[in-house]
Amino acid sequence: MPKIVKLSVISSALFLAQFASATDITVNPVSSETTQIVRQGSNTTINIAPANTQGVSYNAYDKFNVGKHGVVFNNRESGAGIIINEVLSTEKSQLRGNMHVDGQKAHLIIANPNGIACNGCSVTGVNSLNLAAGNVSMTPDGQFSGYRNISGKVRMLNTAEQHFADTDKLTLVAAAIDIKNSRLKTKNLATYIGHYNLAKTNSGLRDLEMINPDYSLENRKNTNNFLNIKTNSHIKADNMYIHSAAAQIRNAGQITTGPELQLTDPERTPMYGHNQLTIDLHHSGFENKSSGKINTLLMNTIMSNSRIENNGQMKTNYRNPKSPVSDFTLIFDGTNYIGGKQDIGLNKMDIRKTEGALLLPLE
Repeated sequence: MPKIVKLSVISSALFLAQFASATDITVNPVSSETTQIVRQGSNTTINIAPANTQGVSYNAYDKFNVGKHGVVFNNRESGAGIIINEVLSTEKSQLRGNMHVDGQKAHLIIANPNGIACNGCSVTGVNSLNLAAGNVSMTPDGQFSGYRNISGKVRMLNTAEQHFADTDKLTLVAAAIDIKNSRLKTKNLATYIGHYNLAKTNSGLRDLEMINPDYSLENRKNTNNFLNIKTNSHIKADNMYIHSAAAQIRNAGQITTGPELQLTDPERTPMYGHNQLTIDLHHSGFENKSSGKINTLLMNTIMSNSRIENNGQMKTNYRNPKSPVSDFTLIFDGTNYIGGKQDIGLNKMDIRKTEGALLLPLE
């Protein structure tokens, strides 16, 4: 009898594991007449809602979980430029497979304020991907206008370089972001960390703008807002933007931005704001831990009542002797601190500040 019980426990575990890896998507009544789920064996296709006059297809779900067999968004008939997939229940989203847009390439948005875990997930057929732990905002005429109720966590686990390598832009929006055991490669990466609303802009990489952040002392003391890049993770991007409001950024892994061209032909390296790491801190802390390695062509640092602590390797690689470009730009207001056990390696520095702003050594 004990053997039978043991076998049943193993069988149950296998069943649960199989269930967890399956695609489980349920349409919310809001979209029941416009969004259809088609299942054929292990394959799942979503016939998305027709695009509105703004080119936006809006699709609401009670559950949005993508298994290892992935999911296909059928955009052949809709021809949408933006495909929004928003969870309106209290369920978190688990993304384990490939999310493919069939038909016209689109900007794909997965929005769930309860949280999103990308565990080996990937995308194809998209121009850009947003994983947002919040709700989407729309204008009265149906345009995508940003995010609100940003309260959940986005977790990037076990991703490989090829998973997002062909994506022009990957954007992560959350109260907290974890990047673990991942080699994340994309052309442009933007991360927004903190409890605040974001409005859509037309500013390229930085195309979301913070609205009414809460910088109260109570909020700063009790915050669980963070971006953690673990030791076994490596981020590679042409450009990376980190925006943080009342949050803690901790890098124990590797961040590499910009091409390798400067190593072989420094006079041909890009200029004027291309291929750079931008750190935009508001009442926040940035710590590069002893195991952290940050190598970037250019670095643009914006600080407002924030701190930077470097205990690892942090350097710029722009070495074009004929260029007037400063490889490290520091812009600050309020009271800010920079320090740590290691210096920041740079060639030429440009400092800009508002009247009365302070930059102090970190004790």
